[in-house]
Amino acid sequence: IPAYPTQIGRGAVNLVIKPPTPVDTVIPLADNLRALVVDQSGVVTLWNLRTGQREKAFNSGSRLRDVAVGARGRYLYANGSRGRGIYRWSLSATPKRSSFLRDLKSGRNLILPSPDRLHLLVEADPIRNMSLLEVRTTSGFSRKVLMGHRGSILGGAFDSSGKRAVTWGTDAVRVWNLVTGRQVCETKIEKQCRQACLAPDGRKMLVLDGDSVVHLYDAELGQKLKQYQIGTGIQRIRWLSKGNRFISARFEEVPGAIGRTLTERSVSRFQLWDVDTGKALNNWQSKGCLVTKVAITPDGRYALTANDDRSLSMWNLSP
Repeated sequence: IPAYPTQIGRGAVNLVIKPPTPVDTVIPLADNLRALVVDQSGVVTLWNLRTGQREKAFNSGSRLRDVAVGARGRYLYANGSRGRGIYRWSLSATPKRSSFLRDLKSGRNLILPSPDRLHLLVEADPIRNMSLLEVRTTSGFSRKVLMGHRGSILGGAFDSSGKRAVTWGTDAVRVWNLVTGRQVCETKIEKQCRQACLAPDGRKMLVLDGDSVVHLYDAELGQKLKQYQIGTGIQRIRWLSKGNRFISARFEEVPGAIGRTLTERSVSRFQLWDVDTGKALNNWQSKGCLVTKVAITPDGRYALTANDDRSLSMWNLSP
């Protein structure tokens, strides 16, 4: 499997990997040196981000949903394609699958690891039309039950301490105190929330709505502070762990490219923004492919993007 490492400097693509099949999930590991890539056929591959070489690969047997990695990269957790229970794979020399949370019977769409990767935030079975979230240890023990969502839960994110989380669904965006298990605030979005993320200290949050507008909220009170009109076609946002900055991934059509395919007439744009001023600090683009997934290394120095041409790119986020 070819890899093409290049050194172009700050704000540039430092590495391009060419997996053989389209990528479903990209997970940078805690050492900032490796990443797990899960493709649409359920093949899990461990890549070295310095060399672009494949270190390990195994076939899980089916397409995986909502993949998470535990502490020290020892285990991989995922929903199976049939949505019955959560499975766990040992990432040792001989990967082996075992059942994990068998007491969760219904299909879920959320498995979220805490920053220390010692806890998982999972969607539990609903009670009286109310969706439930549970904080579980990676050994499976229940720590907290979070109640409040009355619609489907679409996603979630932790702050850097792991003591707060934001979740969004069809009803609202909610911020949780994971120490007490209580809701901190609730925010209703006029256009359905596509993604949300917390500041490293958990006091503010960014919300991306269905019109590609990014909103800044007080995560204590749920009050809107400002909004950013940073372009159309925004697919992903992420608050960086260092500095008051966030990144966005979007695609736009090239003028005068009528008659070509969507990929041929598109430019993927990856931008770094200042939260206080709303000004762009850096801007990178790649023609001829669309960004489908974005992940940030734990140290906040690099971004990994999966593209629709089956490539995996690593970007230098230095301003």
